[in-house]
Amino acid sequence: MGRHMRGAITTIGLTSLLLFGFQNCGEQPTSDDFVVNEDGTVQIVDQWGPENVSFFEKSVEVDAAEKDVDILGYCHRNRQGESLKWVVVEEQNGLEVLVEGSAFCERAGFNMKISAVDRLDCRSSYEVYIESDDGSEDMMRLHRRCD
Repeated sequence: MGRHMRGAITTIGLTSLLLFGFQNCGEQPTSDDFVVNEDGTVQIVDQWGPENVSFFEKSVEVDAAEKDVDILGYCHRNRQGESLKWVVVEEQNGLEVLVEGSAFCERAGFNMKISAVDRLDCRSSYEVYIESDDGSEDMMRLHRRCD
């Protein structure tokens, strides 16, 4: 074997050995990292997202016949058990709180139920805000469809 061929094989071998040490070094999910949705789908939630709290969807449309709506979202797994505050405001008059409540961070997610959505005006759009204890927040839009 020539000198150049041995050098190439040695370089490839050393590179492979160095990179092998980085393989599968990430934290593996545990059973607490899994979220099972109502429809039976399973998601793995990791703790590496930059947000401390965020909604799954940025916009939700509710049918006129619905009285309640469940809104789901993520919260950082280090916030387990934390109470998250939420409010619903009308877009045109963002200072007036129409509905408010709290949800809990459980298994890196939250589920908030907004009741009495059948009282919301179909011609208006609403903003839903959620906030964690450290002041992190997210916003989504809510609209009632009355076709």
